[in-house]
Amino acid sequence: MNYSMNRKYYIGVDIGGTNVRTVFATDSEYLLKIVQPTRKTGPDTTLVSQVIQMIESGLSTLNIHKGEIYGIGTSSAGPFVDGGTKIWTPNISGVGNDWKGVPYIKPLREYFGPNCILGLANDCVSSVKAEQLFGAGQGYSNLVYVTISTGVGGGIIVNNHLLKGKSKNAGHVGHLIVKKDGPLCGCGQHGCIESIASGRAIVRRAKEQGIKLENGKGLTTKDVFDLYHQGNAKAQELIHETIEYLGIMFSDIISIADPEIIIIGGSVFIYNQDLLLPKIISYVKDNSFAQISKGVKFVPSQLKEFVGDLAGLSLIFPSEVISKWQQLQPWRKKIKIKDQVVDKVN
Repeated sequence: MNYSMNRKYYIGVDIGGTNVRTVFATDSEYLLKIVQPTRKTGPDTTLVSQVIQMIESGLSTLNIHKGEIYGIGTSSAGPFVDGGTKIWTPNISGVGNDWKGVPYIKPLREYFGPNCILGLANDCVSSVKAEQLFGAGQGYSNLVYVTISTGVGGGIIVNNHLLKGKSKNAGHVGHLIVKKDGPLCGCGQHGCIESIASGRAIVRRAKEQGIKLENGKGLTTKDVFDLYHQGNAKAQELIHETIEYLGIMFSDIISIADPEIIIIGGSVFIYNQDLLLPKIISYVKDNSFAQISKGVKFVPSQLKEFVGDLAGLSLIFPSEVISKWQQLQPWRKKIKIKDQVVDKVN
C-alpha cells in the first residue's frame, strides 16, 4: 500500500501537568482515546517518548500504519522555547527534574516522517481555535478564550488570525499583573491574575485568611465557593475580591484585543458560572473603555470537557474535515476511558 497517498487519520494530543491525552479520529468520527499520567522524571526526551508510545499503542490497537497519519496536532501547557519547538512549562519542567525545555517537534518529525503534518500550540491558543471552529465562537472573527482553572490562560483570534507571537507564547493573560506587590506567581512575578484567581490561588488565599472546614478536611476550591453560598463572610470577601481582579483582567483584554466575544472555560468558572459571569460582566461594564467594551459578549465555553480533545485536532484538520465535523459533531459521542489506558469507541 502507498500510505503517503492514503493519509486519512488525525491525532490530537493534549499535554497537561497531570495527564497526557491522545485522540484518534477520521474525517467523521472518534476512534480511540488514550489517557496516561504525565511522566516527569528521566531525561528531557521522556515526554515526547511518552507521546510517541501512546500514539504507537493506539495505531496498534486500530491496526493503522503510521504512514496513514495525516497529522498530529498538540495542545500543551506552555510557554514554549526555541521558536515554539520545545515545551517549557512549570507544571512539567522543573517538577522533579532539571529539564530546560522539552524537545518535541524534532523527535516527532524524525519518527513520523516529513509528510506528517505537525502542529503545536499553547493549550489556550489551540482552545480558542477549537471554540471558533466547533463551539461558542462559530461565526466570529474576533474572539478570546480564557480558562479559569488550576491556572489562568487565554487565546486570541483577531480578524480570523490566531495570535501566536514571536515565540508562540501569545495569550498568556494569566500573567497580566492586576495587583501591585501581589502574591508571588509561578512565573516569578508578583500580582499576576493567576496568583489570585486560579483554583490553587483561591485555596491558598482562603487558608491564609483562616478559612477552614468544620470537619478538619483539606480545603478545596469547591469548598470556598460552598462557604460563599452559605454566607461565610471571609469566603464572600475573598470571592468578591477575586471577581474584581478578574474584571480588571477582562477589561485589559478587551482594550488590547477588541473582541466581539469572550468565551470562558475551565473548571473554576464552569462550576461557578451562575455566580461569576453576571458579576464579571457588571464589573467590565462599569470599569472599561465603553467605546471598546460596548457589545462584547461574554459566554461560557460550549465545548467544556471536549475542548482539550478538539484543541489539538483543530490545529491540523483540513477545511473539508472541519466542515464535516461541524455538521456531525462526533465529539459528542461518548468515549469511554478504562483504567487510564485504552478504550475504543463502540
